[in-house]
Formats: sequence, structure tokens, C-alpha cells
Amino acid sequence: MKVVLYQDEKSIKFEDRPIPTAGPKDVVIKNKACGICGSDTSAWKYGEGFGLWADKEIGHEFSGIVHEVGSEVKDVKLGMRVTINPVATFGAMLSMSAGGMSQYILVPEAKLNYNVYELPENISFEEGALMECLSVSTHGLNTGGVTAASKVVIFGAGAIGLGAMAGALNKGCKKPVVVDIAADRLKTVEKLGGTPFNIAGKEGNEAKDALKEFLIGHFGKIEHRRGDLPDVDVWCEMSGAQQVFDQVMTLIKPLGVYVQTSVAKDPVTFWLASLMSTEAILKGAMAYNHDDIVEVLDHLSKKKTGIASMITHTYPQSKLEEAFEMACDTSQSMKVMITHAD
Repeated sequence: MKVVLYQDEKSIKFEDRPIPTAGPKDVVIKNKACGICGSDTSAWKYGEGFGLWADKEIGHEFSGIVHEVGSEVKDVKLGMRVTINPVATFGAMLSMSAGGMSQYILVPEAKLNYNVYELPENISFEEGALMECLSVSTHGLNTGGVTAASKVVIFGAGAIGLGAMAGALNKGCKKPVVVDIAADRLKTVEKLGGTPFNIAGKEGNEAKDALKEFLIGHFGKIEHRRGDLPDVDVWCEMSGAQQVFDQVMTLIKPLGVYVQTSVAKDPVTFWLASLMSTEAILKGAMAYNHDDIVEVLDHLSKKKTGIASMITHTYPQSKLEEAFEMACDTSQSMKVMITHAD
């Protein structure tokens, strides 16, 4: 089989290896589709240090067919269409090297609904490979306690932000707002049923004022000693933009919830009095859990939103370098998939 090994900045290599053999508690998956994640493109552009190291397999958003089942595995069946929870399988730090871009993957200690999840027949392998990134999005919403009645603002119209918007719509939220600077991506937000707000060209107080005015017009306002505030229940940071936290802390209402899902690259400072005076709730959201995965698979199976349209390009494994370059070009691509032929 062809194994894909990460090397360094803009460097991968293919290696021929035997198909792995399942131990008594393991299964082997014949890979069918794998998404390229933002952590993969960061490692491709900047070198190791984004959860990927030289000579390690790459890819963690994947789905496939059960090729071999260990003698002690009772609930995973040969030929089953599945997607994999790489965090439960390999651990948080090793999940980026799960091997999802290789042709076959060994899943140790395999258990159904723990690290192996069956795909309904109406979910394609490419859609099934979205499970991992959509579960990150959904976990952010669930960490924030989002319900059908919640008024939600999401920062970032990338794959995670779009997934959160679709997840909010799936829960029954009315017109969740997505804030970004990329006009093309915000068109996708509108197409999928969300409400876009383009904050391009605005910084500092101008950005805060523009966002405040828009959100008050969209969700209404509440009165506060600091002045009128947007009636927003949950703010989800999924863009990685450092200035978002400061913007939110000047706009958040009493008992409003802020959820940090993206990776912040630098420290931030803020006025503690704003936290005290609003009793705002600050939370972090990391990866996902079983309930998030089940919710995402139900979302995909019932076709409640058009989120699968975020898959913009597919490439065979043999054109992996070309696929990485396309995935890095966010003006043209959203989610790029690697597919494996029979």
C-alpha cells in the first residue's frame, strides 16, 4: 500500500509498505476519503510544529470500509462503512498523524461508537470524512450551550465556522451571524442560510461600532450601564483572529457566553471590569466527544443543511501535492478531499 509521510515545509513522501495486520482487538480500515485540515495546511506552509512531525503519517479526517477485524472485536463488522474518531484512537497529540491519507489504517482497540462510527448508507465517504471537522464545530456550539432559542454569532467563515453555522441551523437557531473579511466565503454563508457580516477594512473602535450596530439591528438590544448591547447569547470564536476577544468583551451582554475554539497564537489582555460587570461566561472548546459525533452524523444523514457543499475539490492520492496547494488557496477552496480508488 502507499503510505503518505509528512516531511517538512511543502514536503511529503510516499512509501510502499505492507497492509497492516489487525491484532485481536484491532481493525484495519481501507481508506476511501480524507479531508485536508487547517493543521495540515499550516504544517505544509510553515513546517512541523502543528501536531505533525517528520516521517509521521498525515491525515485525520477520514472514512472508509472495514477491511479486517480482530478476533476479539465484536461490534465492528467486515465491510462496514465507517468514519473514525482519531482523538479516541490515537490521543489528542497523535491524532494529526492518524494516517488518513494513506491507503489503509490500523485502528487499535477498536470499539463501535467509541473510535469507530458506522456511516449510514445515505452519507457518502466524502461526507463521512467531514465528521471530524464538523464535530469540532458542533462541540464549540455545545460547549456554549446553544439551543434552538439561542442567538449566535460565529467569527470565521472557514470550514469550522461554516460547520458551526450549519450546526446552529441544524439545532433550529434563527439566522446565526457569521463574521469574516472574505466576501466569497460570506456568500457561502448566505447560500447555506446564515447571515453574513463583512468586517473587512475596519479595525479597532470602527470595527466594534460597525459590528455592534449590525448585531443590534439583527438580534435586538438590551440596556446596560455600559450602554445598549447586542442581544447575543453565544459568541463562537473560530477564526484565529486575535482582535475578536477584545471586540466581544466590549459587546457581550450579562451572562453572555464566549467560546474559544480556534488556536490563539498570541496572548491577549482585556479589562477585567467588563467580565465582572456582565458576569460573562468564558469557555474553551477542544476537539469533540461522542455526543457531538452522533449529532453530526444525524445532521449529515438527514440532510438538514447543505453543509456538504463545503467540499469544493477532490484529488486522488497521487496528486497530493497539488491538493495541498489548492487547500492553501482559500480564495478558491473550502474543503479539499483526498480520495482513494478501489
